[in-house]
Amino acid sequence: LIPRVYSPRMYITFKETYNYQLRAYLYQARELFSADTSGLSDPYTRVVFGHQSMSTKIIKETLCPTWDQTIIMDRLEICGIPEEVAKEPAQVVLEVFDYDPVGHDFLGRSVVTPLVILSKDDHLTAKLNWYPIIRGGEHGGELLAAVELYIANEDSELPPMPPMKGDVYQVANGIRPMMQLTRIEVLTWGVRHMKKFQLASINNPSVEVECGGEMRSTPKIKNAKKNPNFETTSLFFDVYLPVEELYMPPLNIRLLDHRAFGVRPLVGTHTMKTMQKYRRDPVAHLQALREKIIEQGFAEHDSDCEIEVDNSTVTTEEAAGYKSLLTSASKSLKDGTNKIGAGSLYSWFSHDETEVTSEGSKSSWDVSQMEEVDTLIDDVDWWSKYYASIGDINLGRVYMEKGYDTMEIFDEELESFFNNFKDLADSYPIYHGKTQEDELMEDKALGFFKGTFRIYPLPADGSDPPPKMLENVPDNCMIDLKVRVYIIRAKGLQPQDPNGLSDPYPALKLGKHKIKDRDNYIPKCLDPMFGKLYEMDCTIPLESELRVQIFDYDVLSGDDLIGETKIDLEDRYLSTRRGLCGLPKRYYVSGPFKWRDCEKPKEILDKWCSTQRLPQPAWFGNSKVKVAGQSYSLKLYEIRGRTHKDWGPAEERLSLYVLLDLKLVPEHIETRTLYNPLRPDIPQGTIEMFVDIFPRNRHIPPPINITPRAPQELELRVIVWNTYDVIMSDVSVTGEEMSDIYVKGWLKGSDKKEKTDIHYRSLDGEGNFNWRFLFPFEYLPAEEVIVVKKKEHFFSLDKHEEKYPVVLCIQIWDNDIFSPDEFLGVIELHLNRMPKPSKYAKTCCLDDLPDNDKGKPVPLVSLFEQKNVKGWWPCYLDLDPDTPRALTGKVELELEILTKDEAETKPAGKGREEPNENPHLKDPDRPATSFSWFTSPWKTLKFIIWKNYKWYIIGGLLAILTIALVLLFIYSTPGVLSEKLFNAF
Repeated sequence: LIPRVYSPRMYITFKETYNYQLRAYLYQARELFSADTSGLSDPYTRVVFGHQSMSTKIIKETLCPTWDQTIIMDRLEICGIPEEVAKEPAQVVLEVFDYDPVGHDFLGRSVVTPLVILSKDDHLTAKLNWYPIIRGGEHGGELLAAVELYIANEDSELPPMPPMKGDVYQVANGIRPMMQLTRIEVLTWGVRHMKKFQLASINNPSVEVECGGEMRSTPKIKNAKKNPNFETTSLFFDVYLPVEELYMPPLNIRLLDHRAFGVRPLVGTHTMKTMQKYRRDPVAHLQALREKIIEQGFAEHDSDCEIEVDNSTVTTEEAAGYKSLLTSASKSLKDGTNKIGAGSLYSWFSHDETEVTSEGSKSSWDVSQMEEVDTLIDDVDWWSKYYASIGDINLGRVYMEKGYDTMEIFDEELESFFNNFKDLADSYPIYHGKTQEDELMEDKALGFFKGTFRIYPLPADGSDPPPKMLENVPDNCMIDLKVRVYIIRAKGLQPQDPNGLSDPYPALKLGKHKIKDRDNYIPKCLDPMFGKLYEMDCTIPLESELRVQIFDYDVLSGDDLIGETKIDLEDRYLSTRRGLCGLPKRYYVSGPFKWRDCEKPKEILDKWCSTQRLPQPAWFGNSKVKVAGQSYSLKLYEIRGRTHKDWGPAEERLSLYVLLDLKLVPEHIETRTLYNPLRPDIPQGTIEMFVDIFPRNRHIPPPINITPRAPQELELRVIVWNTYDVIMSDVSVTGEEMSDIYVKGWLKGSDKKEKTDIHYRSLDGEGNFNWRFLFPFEYLPAEEVIVVKKKEHFFSLDKHEEKYPVVLCIQIWDNDIFSPDEFLGVIELHLNRMPKPSKYAKTCCLDDLPDNDKGKPVPLVSLFEQKNVKGWWPCYLDLDPDTPRALTGKVELELEILTKDEAETKPAGKGREEPNENPHLKDPDRPATSFSWFTSPWKTLKFIIWKNYKWYIIGGLLAILTIALVLLFIYSTPGVLSEKLFNAF
């Protein structure tokens, strides 16, 4: 048997225990999980410490409850020395539950370390902090709480009990946040993009706004499908809120739907943790007004005088409305208890103050530095301005050299540079129940509440409150608009086809209107140049979201969505930054840059002052104006004093300069990132575009022509007259140096090459041709390139375009029959900037070329300007870059440029074929020695063999004849002698 072994008993013995009192201050919680079908919860908190637990009161139907309750646990026995307990106290567990008649749902727990206070001399006080609520590793909200643990022996003195409200203790005054009476103004503009809820459409929504236990509701919308805006655009309520932003209760937006039989389901909520961006300080404005009144003698002013207040101007009539407020604010202003700063009146309305450039300063663009010209060149178009704006020297060279105005190129969405155009109203997504942080996406929202808030303290002495800030807002009626979408190009698109490319085309969606430009897709391209204008009509707010999509064209299957971008047209229309139509840098009334807005600059300036609650601009003549307390003079922007024949009136020009200084949206191109819903976090490329918005009840100017430049159909006629001093590359059988010269020519980028006939047996490097080349081509004057359309391979369905500089290549070759032809020399002529030819062959040399070794400047001519150029150009060999060029010949050419119509009017054939006209080319007067020995044997005998060997031939023939006669004599002599001898007998 194995003996039984007992483990030793381990325990700890305390000589004495101490009594403690726990005080848990539970102020509020925010963003709790929803546990009920309504999307809300009935939360309460259970405080657990040791073997005891207590619960707070239940707050019905909320995700952001405010308990304002103190839980007190008495006679808590804790063993151990109090000083050691104070160093490492036991933790308090705060568990949040949702109350239900049957069973309570667990919402999460938070663990708090209490502050141990052993004596009143410690002077310690717990502070409220936000503690995370965790459920199963998930973030379930935050709890604003603090916990104190007091020693409660007989000789201990506990602090007084907190005040009671009903049958519960409130948070103690020393711990409770300092409160102040605060006004919350709400701009209730409307609802947007409402989805179905509980299988039914949301037709009659209303919104409840709650903060700090106070709630206000909007009237329900009668029919959200016909008009999703609220009839009442503003509401307000006064509530006591903490002074410190840390303790600020969340602001809850609840959206309900009014359905049949009085059913009002809660569609969803939106919770804002902080409202710092909506806070305003009216006392600062009152201080600035008070100082101005004192400086300018308000009591002595007449009723129609004007007073400048921090870049704004108010009449004494308006200032009188503030008189009572000045008295109530004077105490706090003198004591310095409030932060006093200079705030402009219009900053109350906007999220951020508009920067105004004062007189004597320079704006971000300097009009005075631009070159003034009397007329605009003919080949300037919108694309010239675009290429100059992006800094493309090759394509915008002429425009940049003239110093014309450019436009802004934004490398991101326009909203990124103008506060998302949210200066009137923000869009708040509405979620049903608690939504995880990583799920806070627009596609998860049931809709959006459109509005904004203004929060500011009220006078503590009960005096009159400041005027409301959200009263002077535009009407939220329905507006009919015409939208023009200009799509310039896309860059860096994700490939969709197996060949690593795409066939992109744009598509638009605005409400029920759809446009798919499928027929005009661009084949095999990831950086397509669209140059498309699309016009659509819409009514905001019903059709306010514009979707610009890029699709990949497919023949056999459905087209693939590459990416899309969304634009809120309503925000742009309502913004004080005026995101309707970009403002150019100059006001033209005619010409290629004619004003394209339906409102003139002066009208826009007046409207801007009205929306900013500023007095109308004060004009002093037509060259000086005062806006928002700032003076602007026309001479500040047009220092030279020169005017252009296409400029408009002086007051309109000055108004435009002021608007640009006020940072309104300038003429621009915005670069928007494309996203695919299947891969929402991965960019699929970018698109360059801009949008113009016009009210349909106004006169709408014609659109801008951004169609990609169409090439002109031209014909280049090259007549090769003669060559001179061509090097001799062959040696004849007779030892003579010679060349069989011909000339080849083509335009760079073209597969079509032409060559002359052959000048055979040139013994001195001279060749005569009288031969015509014809090169039809498509030309872009503004870019100075030719456009060549090619198929990638035989089975390609589409041609793709390539652009090349207009370079004519002329080469001289030596013809060989039994070996490859020998290359003798070349000259490349850029037809826009080619060297001026020489009149005589003898004066033609390599120094006539622009890149000559001596660096000598040479005159350049443009064939497109002169139309016809004739003369001599040198040809050279440049096979080794380390050795200087060698002159290998000279060629006499006549170059002529004709349009398609001119070419049809003046027909001409290739070479010397019919119609051999314009001009008529005669057969070249070549020497008789110019022939091919292979095709002309008789000429070979005459001009080669006979010419060089005739005496040898004659001598040979005579020798042969002599030998023949001798042989004949020898042969015939015996017979003759025999005959003579026999006949004699």
